[in-house]
Amino acid sequence: MRHRAPRPTLSTFEVTLTIGGETQVITGRAAEIIASVATVAPAINAMPVGKAVIHFAEGQALLELRCSFQPLRFDL
Repeated sequence: MRHRAPRPTLSTFEVTLTIGGETQVITGRAAEIIASVATVAPAINAMPVGKAVIHFAEGQALLELRCSFQPLRFDL
């Protein structure tokens, strides 16, 4: 079994977010989720249709990006 480097605790995550000129400091799990989204922002912005799903539990968050295609319509 390999030993992993210690992971930061949720209390160490901090993000400063500015929306419409108003600045907020976000901490904990919400900060971790925002940071995860920020690291893949170009991929999210490039998807014409898609879905971002966030799974979180036990001090971890997993961001799952699902790319979709435009619906196909068939005349039967």
